[in-house]
Amino acid sequence: MTKTTPQVVIKAIEDAIRLLNITKCQFKVISPTGEEFGALEVAPKKKKREVTDRVYGELREHYDKHIDYSAAPGDCVRIPLGKYKAHEIRSGVCAKLSSVWGKKSYKTVITDDEVQILRTA
Repeated sequence: MTKTTPQVVIKAIEDAIRLLNITKCQFKVISPTGEEFGALEVAPKKKKREVTDRVYGELREHYDKHIDYSAAPGDCVRIPLGKYKAHEIRSGVCAKLSSVWGKKSYKTVITDDEVQILRTA
């Protein structure tokens, strides 16, 4: 059975649309049943975060054992990918290093089998 919007709700929506049209507003109204009113384009809903099959902190533990947080400018750190995706490692590492070393104090590169980090400042 298809759910339809009650007439009283449609009347309220039409009243609101009339007011929006008078004020020359752009709009898009989507009723609880999914009916759409108005010409404004609605951005698609964002995808939810990817669900991982690892324990909380497992990725951080992986890259922490490879990083010397007291490294000097010019030192290079190499983190093997292991079972993780390169962008996951780089994302976690960059968040950590930005808070420890500061923003714009390192460069990262992803290769086929590792993430490389060069401390620059």
